[in-house]
Amino acid sequence: MRVLEEQLTRESREPDVGATPRVRPELTTETRIRPEPETVPAGANPQVRLYFTPPPPPATPLDGGTQSFERVLGGKVALYTGLTLLFLATAFFLGWAWAQLSPAGRLALGYVGGALLMGLGVVARERTERWFSDGLMGAGLATLYLTTWAGWERYALLSYAGALSRNRVAGSV
Repeated sequence: MRVLEEQLTRESREPDVGATPRVRPELTTETRIRPEPETVPAGANPQVRLYFTPPPPPATPLDGGTQSFERVLGGKVALYTGLTLLFLATAFFLGWAWAQLSPAGRLALGYVGGALLMGLGVVARERTERWFSDGLMGAGLATLYLTTWAGWERYALLSYAGALSRNRVAGSV
């Protein structure tokens, strides 16, 4: 046995001068595509195959200070522009309502509109981003302040103390 091992190691080190060169067989599809032998861990069921999928690469979160230009322009600038227009539309609506409704009806409509905007802000807080719901609630507060101002200054339906207390209640929400 030892003699054979020595002869094999010697042949592998020294090429045979008179021997014909060895030719590798051509690779065919049968020799190229061979399933890897499956090893089953001890105690595991050989019928169950486990497939490993690598985890997805970690997402790179945006920093709090850096936001994309599109996000700012498409989100916050559009929100603030829309809220400004909504506030002005509310002011012009209340001006139009002076000719159509009684002063008490005008104030009731303003308070209902402000409360609706605040309610939409609360509902949107769980469904959208926080800044959007904050914008809606800010528009609702502005509507409530505008309505209270109109009730005190324009219509004289509220006393100064009544208007101040309503604004404090609206601001504390």
